[in-house]
Amino acid sequence: MMARMVSPLRMTGVAAAAAAVLLSSGFAAQASSSGSGSPVFRTAPSSAPATTTAHGSCTAPGTSYPATPTKSEKPVWVDGNPTTMTAVWLPGLNATHCVARRTVSNAALAAKVAKAIERAKAMPDEPVPCPFSDGTSVRLYFGYASGSDEYADVALNGCRPISAPGRASVWGNTTGFEKTLLPAAPPAWRSYLGGGTAQPQVAQGAHRGRPISAPAPSIAPLTHKRHGVCTVEPTAQPAPVGADGLVWVDPKPRRVVAIWLPSENASNCMAVRTNDDTLPATRIAAAVEDAPAMPRGIFCPRDDGSAVRLYLTYDSGVDEYVNVELSGCHTVSAPGRMPRETTPALVTALRKIAPPGWGNYLDD
Repeated sequence: MMARMVSPLRMTGVAAAAAAVLLSSGFAAQASSSGSGSPVFRTAPSSAPATTTAHGSCTAPGTSYPATPTKSEKPVWVDGNPTTMTAVWLPGLNATHCVARRTVSNAALAAKVAKAIERAKAMPDEPVPCPFSDGTSVRLYFGYASGSDEYADVALNGCRPISAPGRASVWGNTTGFEKTLLPAAPPAWRSYLGGGTAQPQVAQGAHRGRPISAPAPSIAPLTHKRHGVCTVEPTAQPAPVGADGLVWVDPKPRRVVAIWLPSENASNCMAVRTNDDTLPATRIAAAVEDAPAMPRGIFCPRDDGSAVRLYLTYDSGVDEYVNVELSGCHTVSAPGRMPRETTPALVTALRKIAPPGWGNYLDD
């Protein structure tokens, strides 16, 4: 059976903006402990930012902080003994209630959170594969008697880094840090800090969602091998439609077109297209529908790029799209949808249609 592991999602459009994959040195930190650093100063806002819902996705425009021109090797840092902590809680792209919140905490709680940031472990100075992030976060502004405010940003899913402009990031996904921050969180954010359900917000009946439509390609995409690395030529990907729950495809398809993508290390650098009829298509659709949602806050090894893009065709003439990673996360994904896990039933269905070279990904 395929192991359950988590890696970066391959998503496009709006969902890609939310897939926080920490693969650049800008998010990496020294492998040593945090130590004393220099804070980043940002003035605490007097109100929460405005949010908007466009094309089914929740965004908070105009809230980005300006880039810091000089980068520091020091990790994120805030000084001890703050007098207040102003927190701006930002909803994720898939939030059913698209509203940001602002809270102000007293000196006691502010000091505990500041201390927790000081104690946070540095992220490694190397690529770090991360699970899906929908942009849910909290921006912290620590006030001091001097009148200055010191800033740190905390992502609440994905790799959950604690970051600040021009500073190396530290891990924010420890139980100790989340427990410390929990008393400041409004109800809609408590689940991300261990104060409620472990899953992202999903509306009732989320297992019955809207599929992503995309025409099945007539040929496999071109591939290239350069410097020993196999890459797939970019092709147009389906656009996200809303954000109304988990990945979904309708039942009773009449066929399935599968585009099998090679790994970066593939000796035979070629993508393959297969075309199969009703029985395997029906089994794939049923397996996708029954697959559970991907849990939050877990990590996985590196994704080598191997995947299968599935296009299920119906009597209506519409093709519905879903992508299955064959390494790393083993996620079942589609743009604008929350991912599911790959299950034994789906592995069995895919094994029936897999061409030579991809069967090893589907072995028990």
